[in-house]
Amino acid sequence: MEKKIHYIRHFVQAYQVDLNEVQGLEGCGDEEACILKAGEVFATYNHFFYRKLTMGARKFLCYSQADSECAEVDAAQRQEVTVASPADGRVVVFEDLDPYRTGMWVKGEKFLLQNIVKFSRGTDYDYYQGGTAFIVRLAPQDYHRFHFPVDGIIRSFQNYPGNYYSVNPIAVQSKDPVFSTNKRMHVSIETGEDNFGCVTFVSVGATNVGSVMHTSWVNQAVLRGMEHGYMAFGGSTVLIFIRKGVAQPVRQIRDMSEIPVETILRMGETLATRRANGERPPQESSSPCNRYTWTSWDDYLKRAG
Repeated sequence: MEKKIHYIRHFVQAYQVDLNEVQGLEGCGDEEACILKAGEVFATYNHFFYRKLTMGARKFLCYSQADSECAEVDAAQRQEVTVASPADGRVVVFEDLDPYRTGMWVKGEKFLLQNIVKFSRGTDYDYYQGGTAFIVRLAPQDYHRFHFPVDGIIRSFQNYPGNYYSVNPIAVQSKDPVFSTNKRMHVSIETGEDNFGCVTFVSVGATNVGSVMHTSWVNQAVLRGMEHGYMAFGGSTVLIFIRKGVAQPVRQIRDMSEIPVETILRMGETLATRRANGERPPQESSSPCNRYTWTSWDDYLKRAG
């Protein structure tokens, strides 16, 4: 108990974590009182690390798996068609993608898009050719649950096994193939022809993230802000891929990315809007949303052995 509280206290003071927005610590009092209460509320330090937040702490925040309940959260703001940040983190955007040619910079190091996401020619590759990609990098001090960035229906999960490496600046600038060897999970979300088409969400495991857990399943209806999963201790990264001609990135994010500098955002804040004259995403066979995999996260775990 004392050791757990010691770790929590050190973490809170080092990263200036706002305990007043942590679920279970409502009305806990001053910082020390909140730290002591956290020691009672959370079974382990890791449990504290992927803590939930109080309702209203982030735009669209919703832990229910029922879309009808999440629809009531910030209902008025849901009228606009947007891509919301899936997590607290540092954001960059890349446009006019070519998976086999685009060199994506991440903290001074370039990676070919294809080496990160392993798209296959004739399917994902063609669908996202010329499109847009957002990278959201989570630092250890960030809230470590991630949420859906768009409204739609989950059509597939696809796993790419790998090792766990750090995604901090030092590791990324080293010669380790950080993004191409880390474990990745692709989740394809069908948003509809008048929205963003098929959006692919990629979660990347990093140092010490031995369990990147997803709390969703195929054919589930999802909304912006609905919980998608969580990551255990360590920094991690999520990526969002959108087809060509439909997403208009927020100007500040785009301008900062051209410098290149990351933009710090909170979960729920807007990454992009629907282009006023955007193309209607076709439902061609190459769409990742037409790929069928397993029916649930539990099904995947069973097949993975």
